[in-house]
Formats: sequence, C-alpha cells, structure tokens
Amino acid sequence: MNRPSLFHWLTRWAIGSFACVVLIATGLAIANAIDYAPYGLALRRTNGMTHEDLEALAAVCTRHEQHGHQRLFGDDIPAEFRGLKPVRVSIYPGSSDISLLEKGDERYIFIRVSTSKENQEIDLISYSGIKQESHRLWERHPEFTRRLNPAGRIVTIAQWDMRSGREWIVLKDRLLVVDRHTTVGESDQIAANFPLKAEDRSAIENAIVSLPTEVHGRAFDAGAMDGISLRVSFSPDGTPNQSTDIVLANSWRGELSDLVEVISKAVGKECAIPFPGIVERMDIQQGQPPPINLPLPEYDRRRSGTRLPWWCWWPRLSLLHI
Repeated sequence: MNRPSLFHWLTRWAIGSFACVVLIATGLAIANAIDYAPYGLALRRTNGMTHEDLEALAAVCTRHEQHGHQRLFGDDIPAEFRGLKPVRVSIYPGSSDISLLEKGDERYIFIRVSTSKENQEIDLISYSGIKQESHRLWERHPEFTRRLNPAGRIVTIAQWDMRSGREWIVLKDRLLVVDRHTTVGESDQIAANFPLKAEDRSAIENAIVSLPTEVHGRAFDAGAMDGISLRVSFSPDGTPNQSTDIVLANSWRGELSDLVEVISKAVGKECAIPFPGIVERMDIQQGQPPPINLPLPEYDRRRSGTRLPWWCWWPRLSLLHI
C-alpha cells in the first residue's frame, strides 16, 4: 500500500486546521451574537422613538413625578412606559429613569428624563462593559444647553468634586465661567461672562503652547476615591480627548501653573481657579507614594471598564453602541 505523500499530508492538515478555525470563529460569533442580543434589542427600541414619542414621554414623567418617589416593576409599571419593555421604572421629582436592560454593574441601558425650571432633557445612557456612554435624545429648550456649552473654544478647564463642578471656558473673545450641578432638579448656570482682552488671549495661547508634550494625554492621580479633580481639554467643544487632555486627581503638576495663573488673572480673584491651593492644603499625599502617571486610555479603562471574558469582543465595536 502506497503511503500518502508529504504534499497530501500537508493538504489534509491545512484543510483540517482551516475547518477548526472556521468552527471556532463561528462559535465565537454565535456566542457574541447571543450576548449582544439583549443590548441591541434595547437600543433598537429607543432608536424607533420619534420626536413626538419623546415629548410625550417627558410629559408622562412630569405627570407621574407629582406623586413623589416611586420604584416600579412588572405589572406596576404604568401603561405609558410599557411600549419600551422596561425592567424597572424609577420616578423621582426632577429625575426619572426607565431601565431597559439591567445586568448588575456589567451592562445596563436606561433612559433618563431630567427636569428643572430652565429645561427638560431626555438622555440615553448605556454601559456595555467598556465605558459608560450618554446620548441626548431630546430637550425642550436646546438653546439653553447651547448657551452653557459654546463651541469655538481655545481651552476648557473643568474642576469638580463629589457634589458639583465649575468650568472655565476660554473662547476667542470672552471667558465663560459655568457652574455644573449634580443635584436633582437643578440646572447648570453661567457664573460669570468676561470679555477677553487681546493680551490675555495671547498669554493663554502662549501658556498652552509652552505645555510639555509629556503631560498631554496623561492622568495624574493620588489614588483617593473622592476629593477633587481637574481636566484640561483643548477640543473646540470641550469633548474629552484621550490623546491631548490632561487630568489631575487630588494632585498638582507645576507644568500647568502658567495656564491656570493667566486664566485666573483674566477672571479676577472671585472667579480664579482654586484647584492648586486646594490640593496644596490637602494631606492626602503625606506618607503616600507619588501619584500614578498613566495614559488616559489606560486610566479611563481602569476607572470605568470591567474585565470582559476573552471571547467577548462585541463591546469593543463602536458601531454596536449608541
């Protein structure tokens, strides 16, 4: 009996290996499709909502909020919400959540209706295991939001703690100071609006150019769970950028001194950026190792991401998110 030639043996080995790869890939695709299905179906229900549907949802929440705090499941959920197939509806005066998917802290999707005397907004908030995302679906007075979130920025410095925050927004002709609130029922407010002198703008731009490249796209964190943080962003609309932003958490970097000082000088003592002084008075770093220094993508992953199973790759595909 003739033995198979080396060529035939290699051919069979290649075919067998290819078949195994195809089977493994098919199995992984099926597993990911099954895992994604609840998430995708929940998103699909929100994508089908029209402007009229969202406006009606806002009105329904306003009406039910008059009866105080409610946490509703199953048949107790009012009929007006059932078209979205929620697993839970939490109603609270000023902020109501319609939860479409809940899988512990690993995965969730909910619609939040926020109401204040100045505005009413509906946001879709989701977490797929990589990071939490938020998308504005509707708002009653969009001009109010645009006024507090202008485009055409030179730089934005945002300072926040566990209760609230403040932003210093440098535009070409003015410097806006905006207070950001996290209290239910309250809205962001413009704290001050200063015309920007040509010499102040030049000093700010020079301070930005002088920032060393090694601090861009980095986070410096002293390691506490709370405290105070600062983010410097250079995008035209203030959108976070992991490659250029600078984040400080309960720590200070002398490289930012010039930029903070020239902005503080432009707005005056009452609206000056207090972050460096606050950190200097803190005792958090006494006896502790130096603050961590991480690239922002790695820092954000550690803070907000969960450890996904090796086979679960769909959360990494941006086209499957909101």
